[in-house]
Amino acid sequence: MRLQGLPSPVRATGGGLTPVRDVSPVAILDKDAIQPAKPTKGELLRRAAKYQPRAGRVAARAAQAQTKVPPRPRHKISDLSEQRVLKTGVRRLHARLVLPRASEILELPRHENGSCRLMRQSFFQRLLSREIELQGSMPNDIASAQSDLRHLSLEQLLGVRARTLDFATESRTHDAHNSFLATLDRHLFERIALRHLRDGTTPRAPELMQRLGVRLAIVLGA
Repeated sequence: MRLQGLPSPVRATGGGLTPVRDVSPVAILDKDAIQPAKPTKGELLRRAAKYQPRAGRVAARAAQAQTKVPPRPRHKISDLSEQRVLKTGVRRLHARLVLPRASEILELPRHENGSCRLMRQSFFQRLLSREIELQGSMPNDIASAQSDLRHLSLEQLLGVRARTLDFATESRTHDAHNSFLATLDRHLFERIALRHLRDGTTPRAPELMQRLGVRLAIVLGA
């Protein structure tokens, strides 16, 4: 069978040109018109892996594993500010350490001779017994009581701070309140860290202990 429109193949003989009848029509096509199919990337990789040494194949698999996207975490905390988590941690500490023995926080620190160590004893007695609130106290009273915060226990500091967690203002009339709370927070978080140190561990600088206390409260509130 011959394709229509193609000339018959011929070959030279002694007397001229003789048609060749047993040649396939494909044989007379231009050899450059037929190109072998290019192997795919996957085929090339399989061929290369076939001739790779075992160590090379292991290295190639390790490289491929590193390029894979890590799995997504099963649980994720979102839409929660650090301040919110920190407040939750302080409330939980208050519930664990203060509520079971609320009456003990009314016992103010004293010297060896029995006298109270606080300059503003009456102010803290009323504050810890909930007779007054820090938000409504006079700036002069708050400013004069600020230096006594370093003598309070962890439970007493928690008792004051737990009631003022939602108190936030930038008004200049509350500068004394904000300064009081900033000092309270420094002593509070330092004592949280000290409470959780192992026996015999030497405390570090106050600033480091304060940062550690903040992290502990965040972990508890998460």
